[in-house]
Formats: sequence, C-alpha cells, structure tokens
Amino acid sequence: MMNRPLFTIPIRSFLLALWIVLAPPAVLAGSAMPEGTKGWTYFTGIPSTQQYAADPITACQLSAQNHMGTPLLAMRATPGGNSGFLDCKYEHMLGVPKGGEWYGIATLECESGYAPRWPGVCGKRN
Repeated sequence: MMNRPLFTIPIRSFLLALWIVLAPPAVLAGSAMPEGTKGWTYFTGIPSTQQYAADPITACQLSAQNHMGTPLLAMRATPGGNSGFLDCKYEHMLGVPKGGEWYGIATLECESGYAPRWPGVCGKRN
C-alpha cells in the first residue's frame, strides 16, 4: 500500500510548470545587474518588502499588476528629469477614470557609492 496517492506527483509537476510560466521576469532573469546597480524597484503589495526588476519596463508592469491587477499603459520620466525615476500609468481595477492614471513609480536603486545616471544606469559617485 502506498502512503501517497498517485495524483500528487502530476499536481506538483503542474504547479511547478505554472510557476515557471507565471513567475515575474525579474525572478527568471539570470543575467547579473551592471556594476553598482541593485535594480528597478516596483510595488509588491507587501509593506517593507523591496523587490528589484532588471529594467524599468518590467518594474512598471509588475507595479501595475501587483497594485491594480491591470496592464501597464504608459511610462514617462518624472517631472524634474531625474534619470533614476519613471512614472507608470495604468488603469484602476474598477476602470475609473478611463485611460488610467499615473499611479506608480519605478526607482533605480544603486549600491553604496553609486548614483543613478542617464540612461538608467548606476555610475560611481565622484
């Protein structure tokens, strides 16, 4: 007699395959970040949890999905021209107002001794 039902193995395989397909791109990206770069922050929905994406588009997409469950509509440089900050536009989960709002922000985080530089990379401080 078996201790486990036979169907648990297919369920585990299915769940693993589902995670691989749905995992955030930042989790699947195997490439190392450039020197001095932590990555682009995004909204996780969990207070005090800092996660990093490899690029600002992925960060804004994840913020939109985690915040409202809607797709990213647009991105823009934040007013003031700081290369380390980008605004993310997406719709509210209720669809009001139409066309979305500038809800989120993606921030380039750098290691100690580095600062955000154009075009979205971290450079050594002088």
